[in-house]
Amino acid sequence: MSIQDWGQDVQRQAYEIWDSNVELRESSDGVQPFTSPLQPDAPLMIMGYNPGAYSGLRDKPEMMKRFENGVFDLPPERDYAVGGEDYHEAEFIRETIFQNHDILTESIETNRYYLRTSDIEEHDTLRNEASEYIGFCRDKTAELIERADPDTILAFGMRTHKSLRDDDRYDEYNIIREQSRLQGDGNRTLFLEATLEGHQVLVFTHPSPKNVPRMNEKEKELIAEFVRDAMDI
Repeated sequence: MSIQDWGQDVQRQAYEIWDSNVELRESSDGVQPFTSPLQPDAPLMIMGYNPGAYSGLRDKPEMMKRFENGVFDLPPERDYAVGGEDYHEAEFIRETIFQNHDILTESIETNRYYLRTSDIEEHDTLRNEASEYIGFCRDKTAELIERADPDTILAFGMRTHKSLRDDDRYDEYNIIREQSRLQGDGNRTLFLEATLEGHQVLVFTHPSPKNVPRMNEKEKELIAEFVRDAMDI
């Protein structure tokens, strides 16, 4: 099975899990495993924790309409590439970190978990009632990494990092270096580099304006330099 056919099947299964669970269906805005096409030997995989609310997005409600009509084609375009979506995280990754670099046109975009909620806390409340959903997402993340074989996994948000680090599906997850935030008590991580099953993993604190304390310009600059230097771009 090609990675494209595999991705369509993942979207179908994710939708069926959501549709068959009353609590998930009534308490979320659907599912979205991917925000990009898929291809093997990807230079970059961008991974968030879970999709956020529809606000500020162009056409995500249309994606769920397609799922409801039995159409599970992969997204034809990328959220993070030039010309992509304008929500805060996409703009931060595209413009601040990568400065519109062409590598974004070859990237794979996914989330650790597929349920679309208004915030992470709401997601984690729901996931406690949906063990099938959680296991499915973790299985498919591992399969995606194996199939796509990305050079670099860019994971934003410490929850994303911890969920990979603590997942026994992986035999190896080693932290190489870590930088604390410039603000607060110094116990929060700004960014870190790790290896997962031989893949480079670059992690940075979530760029959401809701993050407390809010990321300042110096921290944004340090994250951008860290990612570009680590990827040599």
